[in-house]
Amino acid sequence: MPIIGNFSSAGKKPSTPTIGTATDAGTGTSVNVAFTPSSYIGKGTITYTATSTPGSFTATGSGSPLTVTGLTTGTAYTFTVRGNTNYGVASDYSA
Repeated sequence: MPIIGNFSSAGKKPSTPTIGTATDAGTGTSVNVAFTPSSYIGKGTITYTATSTPGSFTATGSGSPLTVTGLTTGTAYTFTVRGNTNYGVASDYSA
């Protein structure tokens, strides 16, 4: 079955964003997750999602930083960032 349409990314994944630091956003229940965007995204646009562990709290946006809310004061969280193009091609998760 042929694929119809113009997939400008040519099926290549965007490069992996590089995560920076998560800093308190001043509320005790939210953080700003800084990252360096993907150096390659192909044509089109990309949206980034930061996800917490534990809890899978997320924030989505077009650039850094992303503000993740809903966190619990006193709980230690780690975060990853992933890019997703408007063609539905996702990068790998940041380390």
